[in-house]
Amino acid sequence: MVSVEIEIHDIKAIQRKLNKIGEMLRNTIVGALRKSAKAVKKDAKKLTPVRTGKTRRSIRSSVMRKDLAAYIGSDYFVMRFIEGGTKQMSPRKPLEKAVRAKQDHIRDVFSKAIRDAVIKAGKS
Repeated sequence: MVSVEIEIHDIKAIQRKLNKIGEMLRNTIVGALRKSAKAVKKDAKKLTPVRTGKTRRSIRSSVMRKDLAAYIGSDYFVMRFIEGGTKQMSPRKPLEKAVRAKQDHIRDVFSKAIRDAVIKAGKS
């Protein structure tokens, strides 16, 4: 029978390297979230109906680094009626439409970012 013996001499160094790779991947994901949120926000502003422009200007995006989440929305009272509709007005859903329109873009941004991070981690 053939056997192979593997010894790990410096486990601390391996742990440091894995932590560094994890932080690099986290930074990559945060960057991809920012880029994706910016693209969705831009489309949402284009899709939002305009009277005075206040609703469009109210659309914001932010990234929560701790939670690895992005927020694209508006705290302007009128936006809830544009997005959800009323008895007299059907919903226009500019935020939802923007996310749907950018799904492929978001997938591509994340795929490329993660692939590049793995390649970079492999070289270091």
